[in-house]
Amino acid sequence: MDVLLVAPLFPPDTGGIQTVMKNFAIHTNHSLTVLTEKDKGDPSLNSDATIVKRKFSGLRGRANVLRWIVRHQAKFDLIYFCSIMPFLSAPASRFKNVVVHSHGREVIRNRPFISKVGFAVATRSGVNFIAVSDWTKQALLDSGAERDRMQVIHNGTDYQRFATENSESNVEIPINDEMFTILTVSRLDPRKGHDIVLDAIAGVSGVEYLIVGSGEQQSELQEKVQSLGIQNRVRFAGYVPDDELPAYYNLSDAFVMPARHIEETGNIEGFGISFLESNAAGTAVIGSDTGGIPSAIKDGKTGLLCEPSPDSVQETILRLKDNEDLRIELEQNGIEWAKEHDWPSIVDEIDDALVEFSC
Repeated sequence: MDVLLVAPLFPPDTGGIQTVMKNFAIHTNHSLTVLTEKDKGDPSLNSDATIVKRKFSGLRGRANVLRWIVRHQAKFDLIYFCSIMPFLSAPASRFKNVVVHSHGREVIRNRPFISKVGFAVATRSGVNFIAVSDWTKQALLDSGAERDRMQVIHNGTDYQRFATENSESNVEIPINDEMFTILTVSRLDPRKGHDIVLDAIAGVSGVEYLIVGSGEQQSELQEKVQSLGIQNRVRFAGYVPDDELPAYYNLSDAFVMPARHIEETGNIEGFGISFLESNAAGTAVIGSDTGGIPSAIKDGKTGLLCEPSPDSVQETILRLKDNEDLRIELEQNGIEWAKEHDWPSIVDEIDDALVEFSC
């Protein structure tokens, strides 16, 4: 089947959507053309896809992209959008079967008025949806999408890259073997809940916190560490190259990300690929019971869910720290969960959904 993937969010940029689209391009069995931004299209991408570059930004950019789609749509069996993009996906659905990959934030209700109008048009225009989580599916249904035009397909992980047996590295990671080491790998963004973890560990001993990532909140978090007096138990590793991440997961005792829903901006975790990466590395995971995270973590089986509050996070960390049998069980189950979410398997599901939606 000939598929046009419309993906302004694409490598070499990084992020959740970019990761999904990158792995789709690598593993799909369909004949693929990727329509992306002028500065995108990673030349190192190991894919047979044809890359077409156009400017997406601004009204003129979107109009030009839509004209390109209309002009070339006859070459394709289906048009697949990396996210909702209502002012492109809705018009395109007049010419071809359209599938939109929906992740989370774009389906929240407190969007600007014009965005709400576009979203409403898209969900009622015969567009088909792939939702990354049960939460995203319900949000789409609440917004008017049709149940029979929707499938839930989780995000995936590169199991072989993160698996424990492949995670050995010469990277020197500053951890204390006498401590219970918890880890967060993410942008330093208020949604991710780093500040909640800091408050949680301030009241307990024997726990150190390794923070991997950079972002706008770094100075604020560093000041908080000083004010809490826990600077000897918190380490900011900054940006870590992808090829070094498996070692960080592998050497930690638990991965913790109590993401919160920031209602003012609609910022929410749609799934959480990093939980699967930690599972693959054989490290227990803790996440908050918000957004799409309960689809990434099977509570009590592949990890533990908590509320995004210091007390709940502290209680859950201590539950893992003090119960080695539970931690080992979660680690073993998590490895199997990650195997089920290896990217080739996930992309097979996407391929099958595209075929079904093309009929």
